[in-house]
Amino acid sequence: MAGKSDKLVAPHHVYTLYKKYKGSKSLTIIEGGKHNSLRPDYVKKDIVKFIDFIFNSTGDERLVLATIEDVYKDKDKKNI
Repeated sequence: MAGKSDKLVAPHHVYTLYKKYKGSKSLTIIEGGKHNSLRPDYVKKDIVKFIDFIFNSTGDERLVLATIEDVYKDKDKKNI
């Protein structure tokens, strides 16, 4: 999830994580959204589904952590 106008976590960082993650995934880009903008109801529902998935998952959450670690390792090699 990313706000298209987010200056704190630029959308291209979200795209990098999305491309690297090998598990079940979805990507939501909020038009005009900034980092602390109010979220539309459909986004709030997606957040609840994501949290439910992570806490009731059978192991994909470990892939999330591994993916984030890989991104930070790659960041040292190139500017992402």
